[in-house]
Amino acid sequence: ITFSFMDPMRFDDINIPANHPLRNTLTISNPLSEDQKAMRTTLVPNMLQTLSFNFHRGNQNQRLFEMGAVFIPRENDTGQKLLPLEKLTLCLAATGKWYNSSWQKKEYTVDFYYLKGIIEKVFASLGINNLNFQKSQQPFLHPGRAAAIFYKSTCLGFLGELLPAISESLHAKNRVYLAELSLDL
Repeated sequence: ITFSFMDPMRFDDINIPANHPLRNTLTISNPLSEDQKAMRTTLVPNMLQTLSFNFHRGNQNQRLFEMGAVFIPRENDTGQKLLPLEKLTLCLAATGKWYNSSWQKKEYTVDFYYLKGIIEKVFASLGINNLNFQKSQQPFLHPGRAAAIFYKSTCLGFLGELLPAISESLHAKNRVYLAELSLDL
């Protein structure tokens, strides 16, 4: 569990361009600290911070999730600020090895399809089948190893491999896979 606040400088760490909508954050007028001066518009920076914390303590095999709100600024037609749109979001991260539950304890390396399978199972348990995965690009994901996730014509989020340079900056020894999904359907 992480705070709903973040440091906008974290967007630089994940290659978010200056004009990207994710940078349109709500600024806290009296933050607890400088690294908590904006309401988050994505769960990704906080997830990467948690991964990094664990990598620095020698844990290279991680499967994490966070479900929480992101806050999207809104205005009315006259430009007057409204209360933000609060969207329930799920962020998943996986890296390193995982083991099956049989007595043989076979070891597997986490990959794109491991996380894709988890996403499909989560949505199937909610009665949502037939997800469509389409090639996508996110500034922090490896080109060609990322997908947008659709249900019918609605984009639910994305899935992909973190850029190697970002993974290295976190001190990951394996590829890191991320997904972020809107649960407000």
